[in-house]
Amino acid sequence: MIKLNFTILLLFPIFIFGQNSIFVTYKVNKKVEDSIFTNYYTLEISPNKSSYFYEKNMESKDSLGIFSERIIEKNYKSNIITHYEKIQGNYFCFDEKTDLSFEMTNCQKENLKCAKLKTKNDLWNIEFSTDYPFSDGPYKFYGLPGLIFNISNSNDTFTIKLIEIKEKKVTIDLKKILSSAKKTNKKKFLKAKAVESSNKFLLDDFSNLGVSKSDINIIENMLKASSSSDLFNDFD
Repeated sequence: MIKLNFTILLLFPIFIFGQNSIFVTYKVNKKVEDSIFTNYYTLEISPNKSSYFYEKNMESKDSLGIFSERIIEKNYKSNIITHYEKIQGNYFCFDEKTDLSFEMTNCQKENLKCAKLKTKNDLWNIEFSTDYPFSDGPYKFYGLPGLIFNISNSNDTFTIKLIEIKEKKVTIDLKKILSSAKKTNKKKFLKAKAVESSNKFLLDDFSNLGVSKSDINIIENMLKASSSSDLFNDFD
């Protein structure tokens, strides 16, 4: 069930120009063979004409001060998407300009409008609402005349559903956190990411601690399974 902050429904002009941000929570299900992985992500729409997309647990800092490993920033004015990722303890980033071409389609839900988006790997069915004046959505999806609510691919192995919208003060200054990110190009970024995703450094640490080879194999399989559930692996 979608939870909507009643204040938001009544006071669009106030929160559009106010100092608070709009936080949209999405539930992501991804089917990999016989398993279903579920992640929760936040779309933070800020008053400065930009948005951030990250794992839900980043809205508050944990006891170790660990923030989300991957963040997507969308600049509405420049139409630039910046990808941030923490690799070996430091944030790296690259810019990407996307031009998504949506095709409007008939919709059977009276309160939502529908569109399709064809990418090189799949066909995506999208439901959005013009009642929310934010031309945005999860990850790279944005540019429709309203907020994206639901997304699914052609065989329903991947679904994204909006489950909550709320307005609140920002507790984490993402712009400040990301200001020290090291800028690179997409090719170098993805190469560094591939090395990191192999989890070589982490597995080496376990080996140095005297963990048995059989246990290391179990850990490696768990890391691979975790990587399979990553939303960001599906659209690059």
